[in-house]
Amino acid sequence: LTGVDSLAVAIGTAHGLYSKTPKIDFQRLAEIREVVDVPLVLHGASDVPDEFVRRTIELGVTKVNVATELKIDFAGAVKAWFAE
Repeated sequence: LTGVDSLAVAIGTAHGLYSKTPKIDFQRLAEIREVVDVPLVLHGASDVPDEFVRRTIELGVTKVNVATELKIDFAGAVKAWFAE
């Protein structure tokens, strides 16, 4: 209908780090997968347990965004480089 290339689903993740383990709505993800025919995206996957990410992939997620993890690692590498 809209011609989108992918769909970022709202299933319990958020950008940034979590103070406790996020509650992922796997059932909602499965239901969305049944009614859409575009690649699904998981936003805010930094700090989500690996087994949760694997499960979302099994349920149809094709793109996982982990920008916060990448930024933390990058900042650490830059700090280490300047410390040398």
